[in-house]
Parts: sequence; structure tokens; C-alpha cells
Amino acid sequence: MATWRQRIGAAIAGVPERKESATSAVVVATGNWSPRWFGTDYTSLATQGYGRNPYVFACVRQISMALAGIQWSVYSDKTKKTKFEDHPLASLLERPNPREGRTKFMENLVGYLMLDGNVFIERVGPDNGPPKELYVLRPDRVQIVVGNALNPVAGYVYAIGNSKVNFPSERLRHLKFFNPLDDWRGLSPMQAALMSVNQNNASKAWNVALLQNGAKPPGALKVEGALDDDQYQRVKNMIDADYSGVMNAGRPLLLEGGMDWQEMGMSPLDMAWLEGQKLSAREIAIVYNVAPELIGDSSNKTYSNFKEARAALYTETVLPLSDWIRDEMNAWLTPLFGDKVFIDYEKDDIEALAEDQNAVWDRADKAFTSGWITINDARKLAGQPEDKEKGDQYVWEAKASSAPDPSLGLKGDIVEGSTGPAGLLTDGSTPGKGAGDSQGSGSANENDTGNTDSTAGPPSGPPQRGGGEAKATIIPFAYGRSQSLADEKVSSVG
Repeated sequence: MATWRQRIGAAIAGVPERKESATSAVVVATGNWSPRWFGTDYTSLATQGYGRNPYVFACVRQISMALAGIQWSVYSDKTKKTKFEDHPLASLLERPNPREGRTKFMENLVGYLMLDGNVFIERVGPDNGPPKELYVLRPDRVQIVVGNALNPVAGYVYAIGNSKVNFPSERLRHLKFFNPLDDWRGLSPMQAALMSVNQNNASKAWNVALLQNGAKPPGALKVEGALDDDQYQRVKNMIDADYSGVMNAGRPLLLEGGMDWQEMGMSPLDMAWLEGQKLSAREIAIVYNVAPELIGDSSNKTYSNFKEARAALYTETVLPLSDWIRDEMNAWLTPLFGDKVFIDYEKDDIEALAEDQNAVWDRADKAFTSGWITINDARKLAGQPEDKEKGDQYVWEAKASSAPDPSLGLKGDIVEGSTGPAGLLTDGSTPGKGAGDSQGSGSANENDTGNTDSTAGPPSGPPQRGGGEAKATIIPFAYGRSQSLADEKVSSVG
């Protein structure tokens, strides 16, 4: 008996169909084997991705709201010695425009980046002076006007329907993700996750339609007897029109006399339906570099607890994105304010990283006061600016006459009569050496003056003092910490 494929081929070729036994069965297979993807334009990505997929929505919200909650400040330069509280640029960052504050502005900026891979920032104000307002523009409405070799971007056109606004290139700042195939526009993360988003959306729509119709999945029709060409085409057209596609999934099939339904498609159980849902959700989380447990997928946990996952979101995704935005703002905005200023975000104020930062400070403090690293090594470890004057000194090389500079982030209490920096005792001696015993001998006594050689080496053990009792203080290096040992009495070692 000829199959339905042979029947179609014969009909196309014009070969008359040879009828076989009257009891021969005709099978009409159903199904659409070509996947249908939604478009890669901004509207499709925003509608099908952010608007209809819970995992895309959750990922974009996690990243945008985390970055929006970070405080930004204006400093005198990269060393961040002086912070400008009332600088016009600080006010602009805190209130970019009359309709938005800093949080909403940053949420929109990051949201457009995560969906489209592009974002455009407009500055409003004098051509060569400080801007008065900043606005985030929808990326799908901005067209890039290509220039020449010396000026690749001649300008921008903002279009809504028939209304268009032209911008010179310097009035907008274009932030875009890397795109290997486009010189002008960035690649959307949604495009990388396109198949996973389609699979997740289609599986949910198919499942919902199946449940609403309460019928079995598509299969095949088995017909007793032969169908002529008109009957065959009528049945085929009916199946294509009324029973194919996601929206028709599970619709009850009306059978005529002599027809029988034979299930041929795999059941949701056979297709590991639930596992497919989890896999697509995990792939979306991977594209956005968000831990699955942060978007409600506890089955694919990558961290032992929520706190670790939250901290990883900042260190692996939010902070690198913040670094990029900071550099772009410093290159575009700060030169317009004339004086040399520097925009940076307050990493130390991020609550999710507070515990990690304390651990870093502890390591830096111990390494410095133990004599293993220099002041600048410790400051770099803790993410603080360098001390250009005395940053190359080890703890035993620091001079007792120089007190720590509070503007460098060194905090600690200095006892009365002492100006010693971190790791120095109040009388100017180093840990392991007495006031009159540069060798730190254990046999020192009150009358022992010892050698007064000012050259000292790294401490070989805990602080020791010869010559009775003395008050001491150690000023830890780490920013924001105070561990004064003032009034601690160090007994002489006999």
C-alpha cells in the first residue's frame, strides 16, 4: 500500500494513484517539524522575552535593581582623597532629570542594555558646558547616522512615527555590548538566549492549551478504505487549519465514519517535560550570569545558600557592569565640568558584600602589621587608593613622627603622646624591640639602654618590650576599622 508521502509525490508528479485493497489503511501524519522563532527586533525581544517569560523578567530585574541601588559619588581624582558632596555633577547623578531620581535612571539604563544590548543617554544643557539634565532613550527609537573615517558617527536620529529629532554625536552617549557581526549596534543577551526563551514560552503555551482543551496530543488518522484526491486534500487542510500549531494543541478531533485516531506524538512524560522546562530556565540564567536560585529555580542551585548567590551576583555581574558605566561617564561627562573630577560608585556601601569586605580588610591588616606586605600592597588588597608618599614602606620602616592621614582611609585611636603609624609602638620602637633595646633581647632590664641603631627589620614574634612598662597602640591599616590597643600594658620579658 502506498504511504501518504508517496501519494503526495505522485499527485505532484501527475501520476495516477493506483488503488489497492478496499481495506487498506490510509495514515495522515500530522505535525509541523520546522521551529518558529519570534523575531530579534526590540519589540519582539521585549514582548516575548521580558513581557512573557518569567525567567528573563527575573534576571533583568535582579541585575537592574541591584545596580540601581548602588550609590555614586564625585571625587577630586582617581585617588578619591577628597569627596565632593555639593558638586554640580553629584547633584546631577542623584537627580538626573525632573521626572527621575538616580535609582529609576539606572534601572532604565541597565534594563535597556539587558534587553537590547544598547542604550543611549541624552544630555541636556549648553553645548560645551555642564549638562543640566540626563535622559535614557529607548534604543529601538534611535538611529545611528554613519559619518566618515575621521568621524564614524555623524549623529543620531530619534524617531517616533513620523516625528524625528536630530542629535549631534556629542549630545548622546551610546553604550553597547560587544557584537561580532555589527559595527554599530550591540548584541542583545536575549538573542543569545533566543532558543531557550522560545522553548520555554512554547512549552508553557502548549501545556496551557492542552490543559484547557482537555484532549490528547496530536497523532495520526487511520482510515478504513481508500481516499480519493479530494478527500485526502480536504482532511489534510482541515488538520493544518484546525489542529496544528500551539494555539490548537489538544483540540478534540472530529472524526467521520470509518476514521480512527492513533497517537503518534510523544507524551509530556516521554519528553521529560519538566526537565526541559528546568533546562531552558537554567540556560536563560547562564546567559544573564545570574544564579538560578535568585530567579526561583532552586533545583539548579549553584551556591550553598542565598547569601552566597546574592554576593556572587554583585561580584560577577553587577560590579563589572558598574565599572563599565563608570568609565563611560568619566569619559563623557566629567570633562564638561572643567575641573578634574572623578565619578565612582561606593562599593563599601553594598550590603551584600559587607561580610566579604570585612574579611578582605582583616587579611590586609594582618599581612601589613605582620610585616609581609607594604602599605600600598595592603591598600590595593582592600580596594583603597595608594599612598604615594609612604606607600612603599613596610610596617617597620614607617616613621614614628608621621601620623596616619585620615583622608587615606586609615582609622585608629592614637594614645596621648604617640604619633606612631600602623604597627609602631608609641615610643617609636617597632614590635619586637624595646625603647632602648633595638635587638629585642629577653634579658633587658630597666637600666639597659641597649643599641639605638635606627635600622630595624621585620618582627620575628609578638611585640616585646624591655625596660619596664609602657603604653602602646597599633593603628591598623584597614579602611573603616578601629582596633586601638591604647592603654594596653606590655610587660617586660626577663
